[in-house]
Amino acid sequence: MRARGFYQPDLEIEYQKYDRPRSKSLKNCYTETKKGFYQIVFALSGKFRASFSGKSVELNQGEFVIAGKNDYLKYHRLTSTAESLVIHIHPSVFSKDETSEFSEAFDELPANTFLNSNSFDNNICIETLFLFKEALFNRYSRAYMLTRLKSIFCEIDIFYRKTNKIHIYDKENIAVDLIEYVNQNFTEHLTLKTLRERFFISDSSINRIFKNMSGMTFVTYLNNVRIQNIKSIVSQNNITISKAAEMSGFSNYSTFYRAYKKLYNRPPNFTSPSAEKI
Repeated sequence: MRARGFYQPDLEIEYQKYDRPRSKSLKNCYTETKKGFYQIVFALSGKFRASFSGKSVELNQGEFVIAGKNDYLKYHRLTSTAESLVIHIHPSVFSKDETSEFSEAFDELPANTFLNSNSFDNNICIETLFLFKEALFNRYSRAYMLTRLKSIFCEIDIFYRKTNKIHIYDKENIAVDLIEYVNQNFTEHLTLKTLRERFFISDSSINRIFKNMSGMTFVTYLNNVRIQNIKSIVSQNNITISKAAEMSGFSNYSTFYRAYKKLYNRPPNFTSPSAEKI
């Protein structure tokens, strides 16, 4: 049997290759379930049987099963030659802001969910799992492992939302959806978290979309939309700048003042009624 592993307190990845006939005394079971960890058992080649809670499922090449926190899961090979990958993931591998984003599907999916290529719209998840073998043998960095894990979590999250009929935005139109949502809701308390939880994409993806579409980050774009609205309502109504700022989504005048100065590199101008109001 050949083995290779990546071992850290919050992340363990084990690759095993079986090239000898099974023996009755050794079923090649992996039974350790770490408390508070998620677990993925993936069949790289050959055939395995995964057992949990009195049930069992056969894993063929390219199929995997997920165990949630504290779930008990074991597996053994059914063929003379086979390869398996086992990943233990603790939520702490991700930053505090990312944890809820990447672990929600794992927390909500039924215990020991079985998945294969037919579960997804594309094979990104399966292809990524295959890449871990190469990563282990070439001793790739932790950063690489985490990047790949995020990709897997995202695909599983999409599967979960589709299975439970939770709305998923079309990836091809998500840039338009994001811009439109901000344009229609800028008076509300909008944050990266607001968009992340609504559109199911990361903070970096949100900022990248806004940068590509407008040349601005999300926060800068939002502040610009609010400021343009202030200009409009001040010029058309007998209303104070402070009140217009609050009506446009700024928490107070000071917040508006700082945003305006950062965006235009000068303070708002209120010198005369004929001068630019802001």
